[in-house]
Amino acid sequence: MKKRIEVYVKNEEITVSYPLLKNYFLLDKWDIIPWSLINNSSCKLKIIPEKDQEAIEIARKLSEKLGAELKVYDVCKLEGKILAYLKNVKKTPTIIIGKNKIEDLEHLIYLKN
Repeated sequence: MKKRIEVYVKNEEITVSYPLLKNYFLLDKWDIIPWSLINNSSCKLKIIPEKDQEAIEIARKLSEKLGAELKVYDVCKLEGKILAYLKNVKKTPTIIIGKNKIEDLEHLIYLKN
């Protein structure tokens, strides 16, 4: 059976406001749309926090070094939530290598070096 490294991360939702000082929104170099045609003045984006991105990068490098399969789970989604519950993951980012669970970012940084 091939080794597996699992990473549990959590997306954050942020609201980004469109610049209110501009009169037009440029989609492409040929498309200019007046702001009056755009209903929303903001949009919501899902991002992976920097510490979680760093954990994914550390796990990726480690999986390449060990020849292990890398799986990344988002605990905001149902599959990630269920697996995190079953593996007793309490916080993100968490890396599970075999039976070892690493939840502390300082330990992850140690693995990076």
